Amino acid sequence: MFNDDNNFLKCDDTSSGIDNLFVNSNGFPWVLTDLPTDLPWPKEGVSILEAYPNFDDFVTSDPSLDWYSDTNGNRNTSKLVK
Repeated sequence: MFNDDNNFLKCDDTSSGIDNLFVNSNGFPWVLTDLPTDLPWPKEGVSILEAYPNFDDFVTSDPSLDWYSDTNGNRNTSKLVK
């Protein structure tokens, strides 16, 4: 709801389909820049939605959601590079 689809496929975004959103040509999530914390990267082949379960709610319904911090189940640590 809060996501502006006009940003898809601009700059280095290569989004395609529901399982490949917010990624650049290398498959890295470009939306992970400018966060107030160091963020562990999802493991190779793992989508940001698997690694950070609350990211989808942040994008679709609550732009103020703290989806990235290591609190309240925001991170699926088994899907992250340690």
